[in-house]
This record gives sequence, C-alpha cells and structure tokens, in this order.
Amino acid sequence: MTKSPFLSTALALIPLAAMALPLRLILREQSDKSPQIKEPQEALSERLIPAILNIRSAHPFEKLTITADSKSWSLTHHDNFKQITIPLNEKGELHLLNAVVWPPDTPESALFIELMPDGLETRSYTIWGIGEATEETTLTWDLTQ
Repeated sequence: MTKSPFLSTALALIPLAAMALPLRLILREQSDKSPQIKEPQEALSERLIPAILNIRSAHPFEKLTITADSKSWSLTHHDNFKQITIPLNEKGELHLLNAVVWPPDTPESALFIELMPDGLETRSYTIWGIGEATEETTLTWDLTQ
C-alpha cells in the first residue's frame, strides 16, 4: 500500500517549518544591526548628472577641451556629440573652462556648444576665435523644481 500524497508532503514540510522560526530571529537581529550609511558632506553638495554635449563648428577644429572642476572632456572635429556626466553644485552652477584649437590658416571661426542634461533645460554658448581660444563659461539651472 502506498502513502498518501498529503502525508508525504506534510512529512517533507515539518523540518522546514521547524527551521523557519530560528531563521527568522537570526535575520531580524542582523537587519537591526546593519550600519547606517552616511554620505560624505562633499557628495551632498555636488550632484552628478548625465548629459549630452553637442558640438557644431563653422570650420573643422583640431581639438576642443572642456574642463569642469576635476572632470575634463576632449573632442575633435569628428565628434558631433559626447555623453558625459556633469558636476552641479548646490546652487545649480557649472563652471567650465573651454579651450579650442583650429588648424593654421583657418579664418575667424565659431564653435557652438550645447549641453543637454537629463531632466534639466538645455544650455548653449558660442566660442569665437582665430587659431585658438580659451574662454570661461558659467551655466546655471534652477534645481528647486
């Protein structure tokens, strides 16, 4: 005569049910003791936001370097856009140092730079120069929205 399926299932589940209570107590103790992770103060004052950097140029340029704090991005005239992460301070400001170099014998030229951060408005500016140009730019966003 064979055992009933109900009895076989109940016999298999009895050891699991007996282990459930001690396991629950152990897991609860560990979750109560988990350390609270505190972010450094510097991380709270700066937000890193993904963005797209879009470049348009009147004449091909040799090199464009854009620096923001400790981050730096380099592009050539073959790069129309680049995905970057920008550091915004608590005021929503981004200070950029732009340096562009055009090939010799290039007439006065313009370089249009457009920054499109995720969830924020697009900002753009233009750099003019002959041969090379270095310019500081500050972009701001309203972060209270």
